[in-house]
Amino acid sequence: MKKKLLVFLTIFALVLSMTSLLVQAAEDAEVTVTVNEDGTVTVTATGTFDENDWVGIYKQGDTIDPENGGVTSLVWWYLREGEEITYPGENEGITVESSNRVAELTAGAGSALAPGDYYAVVLGGESSYEVFSEEFEFTIPEETEETPTEAPATAEPTPEVTEAPTESPTTAPATAKATPSAVAAPTQAPDADDSEGNNTALIIVCIVAAIIIIAAIIVIVAVKKKKK
Repeated sequence: MKKKLLVFLTIFALVLSMTSLLVQAAEDAEVTVTVNEDGTVTVTATGTFDENDWVGIYKQGDTIDPENGGVTSLVWWYLREGEEITYPGENEGITVESSNRVAELTAGAGSALAPGDYYAVVLGGESSYEVFSEEFEFTIPEETEETPTEAPATAEPTPEVTEAPTESPTTAPATAKATPSAVAAPTQAPDADDSEGNNTALIIVCIVAAIIIIAAIIVIVAVKKKKK
């Protein structure tokens, strides 16, 4: 009887120690999430973990059933492989699963979380869905197009007013003065005989005139004598 009681007490003590370990894990387990500028998230878990403990990322509003699991996670990994991941990203030695709800990711399995509200939590235990940490809520913001910064308005230079060129009166084209047509030089010099003939005629006229004057004088003198 004493042996049976000793065995029972031993088993009870083992159960209590296991329970205390689970309670300790539940008490010191913590998870935090940092949302990075490039749309990735860095998830870090701290505490004492078992082989089957893991971190799951859910949408806010998703419920977890500690017995049956409830809604499946979007992204999860085992803490035995590592306590920090960046998702999406290359996490050496850690297998990050994201194939449960691919339609709710931006571009299928392994792609970034779509803009929205989420939470991360540490789960595990015998059912694998016992909650060991508080939910850490975070938000993936909507992508916003950067509004280009307008350059400060600069005063536009006032264009210089250029006076229209004054049209100078168009001068009529100078008409070339008519060049007097040159009188053609006589083809031969005047005849010397013609010149001499003209001189002779002039002498004759002068002689005739002198004779007439003399005759007139004689007539006048004769008339005067008769009157005496």
